[in-house]
Amino acid sequence: MSNRYSISRLNTFRSCPYQYKLRYIDKVRISGESIEAFMGTLVHKALEILYSELLKGRILDKEEFLEIYSKHWSQKMNDDVFVVQENISKRQYLDKGAKMLAEYYDTNHPFNEGEILGLELEVNVPLGQAIDARFRGVIDKVVRHEDGRFEIHDYKAGRMPKHHEHGHEDQLALYQIGIEALYPEAVGNTELVWYYLKFPKIIRVKKSTEELADLMSDTISRIKEVEAATIFQRKRSYLCQWCEYKPIFCQSDEYKEGCLGDECLSDKCLNDDCLDDECKTDINTGGGSCSSQEHAPTSNLPKPGACSHQEGLNE
Repeated sequence: MSNRYSISRLNTFRSCPYQYKLRYIDKVRISGESIEAFMGTLVHKALEILYSELLKGRILDKEEFLEIYSKHWSQKMNDDVFVVQENISKRQYLDKGAKMLAEYYDTNHPFNEGEILGLELEVNVPLGQAIDARFRGVIDKVVRHEDGRFEIHDYKAGRMPKHHEHGHEDQLALYQIGIEALYPEAVGNTELVWYYLKFPKIIRVKKSTEELADLMSDTISRIKEVEAATIFQRKRSYLCQWCEYKPIFCQSDEYKEGCLGDECLSDKCLNDDCLDDECKTDINTGGGSCSSQEHAPTSNLPKPGACSHQEGLNE
């Protein structure tokens, strides 16, 4: 049986081979779920229900849509859901998700964007004969327009990159390869669409056949690197602040709390969940780090389970 990979899995190896080993080889599971992951899951669920009802010929009204999100929040909330940043409450996260969904509803109603071909659609992309592995993932939504154009949609409830670099596009581009295998008419006629719900902003990208071929080659090379690895070193970076394994496996002086040196400098806001409008504006206009001290990254140890890359955690 071939190994299944995701961009999340490959990026974990790149950011910290030791974290990769704990998660994917040793399969160490830490109990608990961060509030960021919890909110993101429920935002995605609400949008899935919205479009599932649309496929049945029914458009939810805004109040019912938001009530679905709020109801699921109340039903699913439990003591294992934790907040790393002490200055932000669970209620603020609830309201934050509701605001994202309300803005999405107002912007996209009546949701006549084309034929919905799939919601939460799982794709498995064979990577050719060069390697016994497959790329897997779940697409939020696939749409086909009347003029024959295809769109692959991805909802993001967290940070938006300062620049939408190549690396941020790999996941949907690989999904495109899977969709083109299912729908030959989508070849050369597919657009990748990211909805950054927090800001809100939509980013659209088209990939050429040559770019997809290069991505496939690069992905195979990355998988070969992972499978050839025998030593899994810890790699320090600003991401350590949110790693679920840090409180248990990285408590030596070398990995003590506090500034991690030059590696912790980033052109991105390190705080996914800053609720300050000034910070949000700063990111949209090309700034990066949070400008408000009260929203600076916390130095408190995260409770087990916290992670900066919650999407695809179990992929």
